Amino acid sequence: MSRRYPSCRGEQQYVMPANLGDALPEGHLTGFAVEAVELRDLSVFHTADREDG
Repeated sequence: MSRRYPSCRGEQQYVMPANLGDALPEGHLTGFAVEAVELRDLSVFHTADREDG
């Protein structure tokens, strides 16, 4: 079983695109998931944060 990997160039600065959305096709399920999370109140995850870090 052969695997296909992108070529590695020494001058390449990033492996991933600067904006992950640019790498996904339009209508990809990931976009829906991101939008759904953005609509939620996530303050419950931050209630235990301390003021001094």
